[in-house]
Amino acid sequence: CLFEYLKNVHRDFVYIADICGFCDFDEEKYDAVAKKCYDRFLVLEREGIYIREEFRFHSKGSEYLSLEDFNRVVRFLGLPISKVELCLLLKRFLNPKHKSQINYRLFIDFISQRQRCYGDCDRDD
Repeated sequence: CLFEYLKNVHRDFVYIADICGFCDFDEEKYDAVAKKCYDRFLVLEREGIYIREEFRFHSKGSEYLSLEDFNRVVRFLGLPISKVELCLLLKRFLNPKHKSQINYRLFIDFISQRQRCYGDCDRDD
């Protein structure tokens, strides 16, 4: 449920502006989020911080993180994701069996794959 995703980020209340952000989010916006995140991934890797390892550390070896832990790692890494974007990513990568968990491996793969497509598309234009 949309309200549950937003409530997990905001805790006890939901902003109307955040709900409106869900209404017109399309694949192009996912591409833009992927580009921002990928650019940050590159900066972090140049600094010796490996994204997959950070998520793995917080997941205790699992491929899933709780919503809170995922949000915590995203903020720790300084990924440039708005609250609305974060909620949409959470929704996209929820564990189908445990709705309170995110598959961080799919998230990282998504960012990498979208960036490759984004870069290829730029060269074709």
